[in-house]
Amino acid sequence: MLMASHLVAQEPAGLVLAQNGNPAATIVLAENPTAAAQVAAFELQHYIQKISGAVLPISRNSAVEGSRILVGESKAALELGYANKDFAEQEYAVKTFPNALLLMGHDGPRRGEARGEDGADFSAVDTEGFLWSAQWYGAQVVRYDPDGTVERRTEVRLRWPGPHRSLHHYRRRLLAQRVQAARLRSGEG
Repeated sequence: MLMASHLVAQEPAGLVLAQNGNPAATIVLAENPTAAAQVAAFELQHYIQKISGAVLPISRNSAVEGSRILVGESKAALELGYANKDFAEQEYAVKTFPNALLLMGHDGPRRGEARGEDGADFSAVDTEGFLWSAQWYGAQVVRYDPDGTVERRTEVRLRWPGPHRSLHHYRRRLLAQRVQAARLRSGEG
């Protein structure tokens, strides 16, 4: 069973997301969600499926029955008092409510458009309603069906900004730095 919970004064409150490989919650987006919220919902759906085997449905209707995961600004998030305009850049909220989990932050105004002219993550919706997400740090391009399932993943060999630097080289160097730091903390280095 996959659960999201937080502590309350007397007892923990639980929100069941999936049980025995079956969905027990719905991911809820706004009717016209931001590109960031769409990618977040699709990624959340993908990883919950990897963890539990359940494919949570994605809805653009805040009035769904049962447990909900509210991703980004939506009618339901606004009713709970949460709006994009209230968040600074890189500020996020993860909060549980009875029968709801809110995942929200500063998404910016773009809806279904590309973002990041400087090579950052990019997402766009094609004419068939599929969301394409180019993920810089993931070194991949993912195409999502309109229902949120992953239709295709393509690995991409990326070049890190600067001469002769690949993302693989950067990750390898970062891992080596983390290993060295761990050794120093443990007294081995």
